[in-house]
Amino acid sequence: MRFCRSDVRSERAEELEGGFALSMLCAGGHLFDGFLAGDERFAVVAEEVRNLAARSAKAAKETAELIESSVEKTVRGTAIAERTSTALDEIVSSITKVTDLVSEIAAASSEQAQGINQISIGLQQIDSVVQQTTANAEESAATSEELSSQTAHLNSILSRFKLKADSDDFRPGQKEPLRLS
Repeated sequence: MRFCRSDVRSERAEELEGGFALSMLCAGGHLFDGFLAGDERFAVVAEEVRNLAARSAKAAKETAELIESSVEKTVRGTAIAERTSTALDEIVSSITKVTDLVSEIAAASSEQAQGINQISIGLQQIDSVVQQTTANAEESAATSEELSSQTAHLNSILSRFKLKADSDDFRPGQKEPLRLS
């Protein structure tokens, strides 16, 4: 068991209580002596001393009980304070861990946001290329249709002409000359 100032005070209260009890015995002894001597004045003083000693002994006993109660409450309060301190230390440690986790989550979220932003930029570039390719394909299709139309028109114009090969102007190794008729 730990010794503290309250233990010393409790011992002193017990000493006081014992002193008052001794004073009461002395007063009783003087009262008896005064009674035997027949001196009434001494008997009255001795009676008052005895009453005072009795009241003092009672007060000392009550004081000792209060001190003892206070010591018990102090010991219990100290134990509660120690448990509370331990619990608060654990809470602070947990808060530190949570703060670290929140910081890590924030950093990961920031990295993810940057990644999503880069993906968004890439998708915008792909969309732009797809739109340009679509425009080029539409332009190529229009050009192809125009060329097809012009080819059909040229074929209809050329179909009116007849080509004939003239054998007099033909030489070996040469392509056959074409003449319009």
